[in-house]
Amino acid sequence: MLMKTILFLFNIMFLEAKAQTNDELRSKVLNALRAKTEVAEIKITHSDSDKVHVFKYSVSDLNPETLRIQDMAGDKPVETIEFQKMGLSADIFAYSFFNTEFPTPFGIDKKYHITYTAVKNQNNSLSHFLVYYDKKNFYPVKVTYYNGSKKISTVEYLDYKKMKDKVWRAKVITSENHLSKRRTRIEYTKMDVNSEPSKPAIGSESPAAPL
Repeated sequence: MLMKTILFLFNIMFLEAKAQTNDELRSKVLNALRAKTEVAEIKITHSDSDKVHVFKYSVSDLNPETLRIQDMAGDKPVETIEFQKMGLSADIFAYSFFNTEFPTPFGIDKKYHITYTAVKNQNNSLSHFLVYYDKKNFYPVKVTYYNGSKKISTVEYLDYKKMKDKVWRAKVITSENHLSKRRTRIEYTKMDVNSEPSKPAIGSESPAAPL
C-alpha cells in the first residue's frame, strides 16, 4: 500500500513538472513570435509551375481569422479559398499552431525542442503533427504533419530575422506535400510588424491543417 502511494505521488509530481515545462516553453515561443499586427508582401512559387504569385497580406495577434490577402495587381482582395487551392493555409503565416493547440513535450535534442499534438480530423486526413522549435530563440523551425505513420507534409521556416528587437520572423517558408511531391516556396519581399505585446489568442478549436 505504501509503495502504491509513493508511486502515485511520484506520478503526480512528474505530470506537474511536465505541465510546467510545457507552459514555460509555450510562453517563450509566444513571446518570440508575438506582434500586435503584421503586414507583408510575399512572392510564391511552385515546383510544378513557372508562374510567380505576388500578394500582400495583414494579420493581427497571430490569429489566422484576421488574415487579409490582396492581389498586388489591382489591389483586389483574394478569397481564402482561392489561397487554399494553391495548397497554402493561413496557419503558415499566423503560426497559429502555437495559439490553437496545447502540444505535449515530445523530445529535446542539441538544436530543437520538439512537441507532439494529436488531431481529430473529420475526413481522417491528419492524425498528429510535430513542431520543432529553435532551442535558443524559441521560434518555429519545422512542422511535420502525419496521417498515422505516413508523413503528409513538411513546412520549414528559414532565414530568420529579429524585427523591432523583439519579434522573430522567417524571411523564407518552404512547404512540401509528400503525397503530390509538390514543393512551394514563400519569399518575403517586404515585412513590417508592430511589436507592441498583445495577449495570445488561446482557446480556438480549429487545429492546424495539412498543407
